[in-house]
Amino acid sequence: MGRINAIAFHPTDVNTIYIGAPSGGIWKTTDGGASWVNLANNLPKLGVSSILVHPADPNIIYIGTGDRDASDAPGIGVFKTVDGGTTWVQINNTMGNKVVGDMLMHPSDPNTILAATNGGIYKTTNGGATWTLKSGAYNFKDIQFKPGDPSVVYGVRITTPSRFYRSTNTGDTWTQITSGLPTTDIGSRMVIGTSPLILPVCIWFRLNRLMVHLRIYCDQQMPVLHFQRCRVRRISLITVAMEVEPQARLHTTSASM
Repeated sequence: MGRINAIAFHPTDVNTIYIGAPSGGIWKTTDGGASWVNLANNLPKLGVSSILVHPADPNIIYIGTGDRDASDAPGIGVFKTVDGGTTWVQINNTMGNKVVGDMLMHPSDPNTILAATNGGIYKTTNGGATWTLKSGAYNFKDIQFKPGDPSVVYGVRITTPSRFYRSTNTGDTWTQITSGLPTTDIGSRMVIGTSPLILPVCIWFRLNRLMVHLRIYCDQQMPVLHFQRCRVRRISLITVAMEVEPQARLHTTSASM
C-alpha cells in the first residue's frame, strides 16, 4: 500500500473508508481498517492523490490520479466508478493527463466538482463528462470551500513563493490574494485549513526541512477580502498552541513529523 495521499469516508457507514496511495492505487476497508481491498487491480499502475465519494450514492467514486508530492506516479486525469470500484472509466476529456492533487464536490450539487491539478483548476458541472479550465495553467495542490458558503473557494498555487487564491463564484474565476500576507519567507509548500468557527480561518504552513512555520489569517467577510494576522503563541516541531483573535480559539494540537 505504501505512502498515503488521500482519504475519504462512506457517507453513512463509519466502517467503510477509502485511501489513495501515490503509487499503489485506491484501497477500501469495510471493517474499520482491519483489512483492505485494492479497487484498482484492473487498472494500470496508478497513483491516487484525491478521492470523492458521492454523498447520496456511494457507488459513485471519483479518483484524482498522480502523485502530487513526490512524482512517484504520473497523472492521467480523473477516473470514475458507478459500481463501487468494480469498473472504472477515465474521464479526463478536455482535461488531459494531469496530476489531480485535490478535488471538491459541491455540497448541494454532486455533479459540480472542482479539481486542483498541476495544470490549473478545472471544473465540471456534469459529473466529469467535460472539464473546463478556470484558472491559469499553474500547479495547484490544495483547494477548500469556505464553511457554509461553497460559492467561496480557496486555492493554493505551488511555486516559490507559494500563492494564495480566492474565488467568489464557485471556482469560475480566481483572484490572487496578497493583502495581509507576508512578502518574504513564504516558501513553496503552502496548504489550507478552514474552520467553521465564528470567523472562518485559513491556515498555511511553510515546510523547510524540519522547520514548520505557521501563519493564521481570518477572512473577515468584507466586500474586499481582508486578512488579519492572528497571534501565534508557541510553535515547535510537535506542538502548536494558538489563539485566533478576537473570539475564536483553537486549542493545542499535536502533530507528528
